Amino acid sequence: MLLRLLVVLLFSIFLHNFSLYADEQPSLPSDTVVTVDGTPITKQDVFDLFIQRYGPQASEVTQELIVREIIKKESRHEKIKMPHSVIVKKAQENVAEIKRKVQENLGENWLEYLQKNGLSEKSLKQEAYVKWKYNLTLHHLIKLHQFRFPRVEARQIMVNNPEVAKSLRDKLLQGADFAALAKQHSKDDQTRPQGGKFPLLFKGELSEQIDQALWQMKHGEIGPVTKSSYGYHILQVIEFKKVYPNASWQKLAKTIHASLEKEPISAKDVERWLQYMNKKYKITKVFTKNKQK
Repeated sequence: MLLRLLVVLLFSIFLHNFSLYADEQPSLPSDTVVTVDGTPITKQDVFDLFIQRYGPQASEVTQELIVREIIKKESRHEKIKMPHSVIVKKAQENVAEIKRKVQENLGENWLEYLQKNGLSEKSLKQEAYVKWKYNLTLHHLIKLHQFRFPRVEARQIMVNNPEVAKSLRDKLLQGADFAALAKQHSKDDQTRPQGGKFPLLFKGELSEQIDQALWQMKHGEIGPVTKSSYGYHILQVIEFKKVYPNASWQKLAKTIHASLEKEPISAKDVERWLQYMNKKYKITKVFTKNKQK
């Protein structure tokens, strides 16, 4: 009986003290970051000011988060799981490269550099691990997507005169070096430095005249002079890539890895994949910038 009265008394005192504290400290918003003399500054306040002052950077961060979410969804769908050891190796190489640049280019002591910038080698490795986890998964997703569609490696020499084009084509048919002639004569600034070589091509990526001519050619063939709105083109198919329309990542993982070693992912590859994903996933803008108070 005495124990019960003691428990009731203690509980009553607790409720009394809690009510007094609540009167003195009104409940704060759940997203409060800091208070100034009791007035809360919330995450929303910080976010609004960040958007106002650093709009482009905020847009980049948002785009990165969108891409990461798409990567997560696609990797689950395709059952892609990068080996932990591979990610760790890439992360360690990344941090080692940063360390080398700090010591060689900046001439700073590594530990002092970390301390000065409020960093630790552990935190850098963690950041590098996350970065490479997404990067490697993205590269495998892009290659898997590419393998499911017809692709062609090709090159060109583009000139402004049909007679010059015919003369160059005759030289090629007689055994002249395509890359050397392209570097010397081609007027296309994008492909000339690579000896006329295009990035990996998919159907419909070039002008209609060139696209139609290219996909009708045979492996190794030097096609007839093709006219477009850009000029006169001499085209050659280097290789039609093998298509795997329904293959899984599990079956193609080794092939994809070998392909990445030989042909790393380009900015164009990422852009093409994201355009395809933007059609697949519905991305809805929910947030609208608040008016300045």
